[in-house]
Amino acid sequence: MDNLPNKLSRLTTRETEHLLEQYPEIEYLEAGHVGDWLITRKDQLLILAREERIGSGLAKTAGVLVGAAGFIFHATSPLAPFGILAGAAGFIWSLLADSSHTHTFNPIPFVRGGIFEVVGSLGHSAARQEFTENYDEFDQLKGYLSPVERKEYEMLREHSGLITEYLSHVESGKRFYAYRWIVDQYILLRGSFPSPEQTQQHVNAIQFVSPLVDCNRIDEIKSLSSPITKSLIKELPKPSIKELPKPNIVDRSQQSVSDSHEGETLSPRQDTPQQVNKPTQLTDKLSKLPTLPLKQRAVAIIELLKSGGFKIDECLSGQITAIAGTQRGGKGTLAGILTILLKAATPKLNAQYFTAGVDVYPFACNLTSALTYTGRDIEAADKLVAQDLLKFLKKLQGAKPYSQKNLLLVVDEAMRLFSLMDEAERNWALQFLLTRFEKTGAGLILVLHATSLGAVVGSKNTSGMAATFKEGINFIGCYSQSIQADFLRKMSVASGKYFKANPNNFGTPEQNGELGEIPEWLKTEMHPGNGQPDPVRTLLKYFPELLQEHDETPIPQDEKLADLDDVNKLEFTLQLNEEPHNTKPVETRLSDNSQKIFDWLKNNRQGQWVKYKGNSNRDMSFIKWLSQNGIKGDDKEEAIIELYALEIIEISGDETAIMAS
Repeated sequence: MDNLPNKLSRLTTRETEHLLEQYPEIEYLEAGHVGDWLITRKDQLLILAREERIGSGLAKTAGVLVGAAGFIFHATSPLAPFGILAGAAGFIWSLLADSSHTHTFNPIPFVRGGIFEVVGSLGHSAARQEFTENYDEFDQLKGYLSPVERKEYEMLREHSGLITEYLSHVESGKRFYAYRWIVDQYILLRGSFPSPEQTQQHVNAIQFVSPLVDCNRIDEIKSLSSPITKSLIKELPKPSIKELPKPNIVDRSQQSVSDSHEGETLSPRQDTPQQVNKPTQLTDKLSKLPTLPLKQRAVAIIELLKSGGFKIDECLSGQITAIAGTQRGGKGTLAGILTILLKAATPKLNAQYFTAGVDVYPFACNLTSALTYTGRDIEAADKLVAQDLLKFLKKLQGAKPYSQKNLLLVVDEAMRLFSLMDEAERNWALQFLLTRFEKTGAGLILVLHATSLGAVVGSKNTSGMAATFKEGINFIGCYSQSIQADFLRKMSVASGKYFKANPNNFGTPEQNGELGEIPEWLKTEMHPGNGQPDPVRTLLKYFPELLQEHDETPIPQDEKLADLDDVNKLEFTLQLNEEPHNTKPVETRLSDNSQKIFDWLKNNRQGQWVKYKGNSNRDMSFIKWLSQNGIKGDDKEEAIIELYALEIIEISGDETAIMAS
């Protein structure tokens, strides 16, 4: 980098010459101290905001004191009224400035939060605790910065690592320009960044070193900086480790006994360590399985899977399990294994299995698939299966709480079946599964051909329930692998490996979420279609009593199938004819907490938004009422979700406010 003449070391005007003084020395940034410079800049902005807030508090205090002094001496001094006016004007000005920064109304100096939140939480420990937990000191502090500085602080606070990486790839002399350009783009793109390629391309278009920097100072900083040439962490010398002598293990069952008139003499064999043949032990255990009763057999296989490194027990750690991932990852395989083991462990279990298509596993269950509607094209058959699933959920809705403990509902190809429902039906089904299914006491296994949670609950009527869906379900992900089908073609098959999936990306495991791999002894049978190992059919070898072939439903040759639309019209007509003329609409019974919240909203805030979350502007009357009635925490959230699922209330886009419809 060539040194620039001194007269070009700064490019400023009379109006902008003070701007560089507002930044840390930019030559440190250009010399390569990127991380340190960014941290210093963030701390600088934080200190500026704190000083501004202190100044605002002092201005309000001064206004109050001047006004109070004027009031006290109004009878003795003719200038006292001017003091009252000056104090009131100063107080009002500082109050308006403070409100414009924080978007709260707080006339009391040096008090956190707005006056309404503070007063509303007095005397209510629960409300005060919730206010304190939700109060973000840094979020309020940044309000005292200018709009550009506020966005810059947000960027540095949340993305300092990314900015460091961006600027590290920019050549010296252009980093400060690149930093200011990235800040501008962050503001213009509303919190997003240009790609590294776009940034590099834009910076490369700048032909000269920025005139704002002092090249001599950069060289000086570089010469005084000491690069780390070797690791500062030294390993301790390795300790001397010696193995203890192995103990002599004597197998007493193999000892020989010699009889003599003098007594019994034991003659042990040669002392050698006992060798354990694990494959032989596994083979012996598998050979003994058919002799065990059904329930004990299931327990034994679960223990064998766990001892082999496959955490089958963690796959059912919740009442609702979602097996998600891409095509041919082994989702249906795991669903089949879990269903068979649950059916074997609980023989009276009522396993209801809904799936699209005709590729089904031959195990005992009440199957509803396209095989049930032989003679129709696959699209029409799958649509009828989706309607059957909807009817089953409607029937389940009327069950008494926790009366279905012996029911296991498995929905394979769930995304396909949901897509064949009308939008209103699909929204209702998802809301029922999210909010009320667990109260039936039944178990649920969902097989989702999706890549993220947004693909499942991403529509406008269900997108607000993503947080509930994320908390209430055990997500299992799977891996697929590509194998050579023939000389040129490859095909994707299941790898047999599973993990606890991140709800935001089903292809990413959670930290320490690996569940292991299906062992080889469960891959001896082959799938009749693709010729690949089939763990479900292998498992059925050990449970022959659960083997059940699902054949197509025969249709008489002389019977002609009606059109699907005609069938739907006929069913609708029959439903109308069955309804009595004086039928009253069925009223949905709400839980106690939901009913109380709805009554309060209807009587006090009908048609108005009621904010109950967040750091400011919450409806403290509603918060007090919730606290007085003991509706807090999970009980409050469950009641609000129930009202939302029944379309009795609306939830704002940021999920902080509700309104009675």
